[in-house]
Amino acid sequence: MCLKMCYYSLPAGICLAQRLLSAWRPDLVLHSAQEVYPQLAAAKLRVPCASFLTWPGPGVPLQMASIPEAERQAWDEALAKHPGIVPANEIAREHFGVDVLATQLSCRHFNRQLNLVFSEPRLGAEVPAYQQALLDDSTFLWVGHTGSPQHHITGVPAATSLAPWSELDQDDQPWLVPTGTKVILVTLGTLIVDMRWEMAIHVSSSGKFTGRAFCERLWEELVEQFGDRSDVRVILGVGPRQDVVGSLGDMPKNFAARRFISQVDALEHSDVFITHGGANSVKEALAAGVPMIVVPFCVDQHSNGQAVERAGAGVVFPQLMEAKRGAVAAAVAAALCGPTADSQRRRSRALGLELKRGGGAEAAAEACLRLIQKQEGKEQDPEDSDASGWNWRCLT
Repeated sequence: MCLKMCYYSLPAGICLAQRLLSAWRPDLVLHSAQEVYPQLAAAKLRVPCASFLTWPGPGVPLQMASIPEAERQAWDEALAKHPGIVPANEIAREHFGVDVLATQLSCRHFNRQLNLVFSEPRLGAEVPAYQQALLDDSTFLWVGHTGSPQHHITGVPAATSLAPWSELDQDDQPWLVPTGTKVILVTLGTLIVDMRWEMAIHVSSSGKFTGRAFCERLWEELVEQFGDRSDVRVILGVGPRQDVVGSLGDMPKNFAARRFISQVDALEHSDVFITHGGANSVKEALAAGVPMIVVPFCVDQHSNGQAVERAGAGVVFPQLMEAKRGAVAAAVAAALCGPTADSQRRRSRALGLELKRGGGAEAAAEACLRLIQKQEGKEQDPEDSDASGWNWRCLT
């Protein structure tokens, strides 16, 4: 499914860009780097344009994560010759003045003016040599973490609002435990526990697996290794699906399963975080200084997990379904009280501080304002400028 995005991105982008031109005149276009149509419209309108990345940098493979590294260049080159892509690129070149295939990566539409990265360089990945030439004249600004401590509720489907937060019992805080009890927080992201629950898109060396099979593999091991222990509390974020009960079975008394969890609050009281490695979850764990056990499922999660392990802030299991039974639990135990536990927590906290030093939303806004000021022929301190009259549009 992720790979199909690449085939439709440019043809659909041509249509969407044309529609924008009919009734749209912004002062700045700020768009997701996975979408090409805002950049095409900006080029036609001759207005400043900036992209943003919710993943940690241009070297992260995203939709190509399921393709072996040695085969990615050939895949990219074949995509550029696809019969649906070539004529669409001709339209982009002739009508919008942008040769997408000559200047862009597939579904990673960075631009020369500004690319905002909501992360920190150490969490990124090395850019493949064949892609580097397309990035040499692009500007990237890492602004760190921009997340809100109030607005990340795990288990909320991507297509819904944050309404479920109002339905949570504010007094239900299973992470508040007696002194001496360790807290293990386990959340695997809405993509796994809901949207891909019955879809076999997790690519492993032994085949493809559904979100259900992935979750059950992990949950079963945790129950086997940590069930009914008085010194450990295990909190599971299980998402909104009703049939998850069948996968959980009878829960040990020291386990707490919740459909929705305030992840930021829970992390503040957690000793170890077992996560799928989503970019936002990784940043929130680092901000709280919590070591991670990363079990990636798809897209950027493998790269994120490798970055966490490389930084010494945790351990990654690239192929959970092939991991030796008990290996994940052993890594959790080591992060709780093993010889590397203190080091992992220190390094997680240090990387969290680096994320905060990036400047966050304020740094991103200032960079965007400077683009507008440059277009208007004036460079001034954003603090002294009045942005109230500018027309802002964010396309995600």
